[in-house]
Amino acid sequence: MKTVSIQRANHATTRQWRSFLWWRRVSVALGVVTWILQLALLPLLGDNPFAGLADDLYIGTGDRKSSRNQSPPFRSPALLVLPRLRGWPLDREAHLRRKLVVRIRGRAASAGGSLFVDAAALTWLPTRSWAHFEARDLLMRWDDIQVCETLRVGRRSMGLTVHLSNGAEVWLLVRDAKKIQRALEAAKTPGTT
Repeated sequence: MKTVSIQRANHATTRQWRSFLWWRRVSVALGVVTWILQLALLPLLGDNPFAGLADDLYIGTGDRKSSRNQSPPFRSPALLVLPRLRGWPLDREAHLRRKLVVRIRGRAASAGGSLFVDAAALTWLPTRSWAHFEARDLLMRWDDIQVCETLRVGRRSMGLTVHLSNGAEVWLLVRDAKKIQRALEAAKTPGTT
């Protein structure tokens, strides 16, 4: 296994991350305004938006077995930035980019999931709701990764740009920045976990 370079994002990558975050904020603000308008208009139309809500709530009983021992050592919530994908990840998620929910978000489109880091690979897995939209998992082996660029974009968040050897790029907005940074440092060198 080769050693992977983990470095701070360059100026061009930083500018693209800032653009994505700006569009994301605009998209979220418009979503909130749309939701408020919808809640204000639904009662006027005679529909009760909260009808049957109590029947749909999931209440855990605590009977499920803990999966703590079965999970990889490093996991973090991560958004897959769909407009920035290049190469085979773009081809793999092409059908997802044609979905209405993604096209509405435009340049701020991102799919929710989790990033797993271990000694063999970086793996992004979609959440159940994004799997319903046919989002597919991405497996990036350390042997195929050339460079990982990191950029702090918030108190706990980090932009992670993964450049693969065949020219492909994967952009992830990772939630637990410190934990993933330590995991990347530990996993990038052979013989460590």
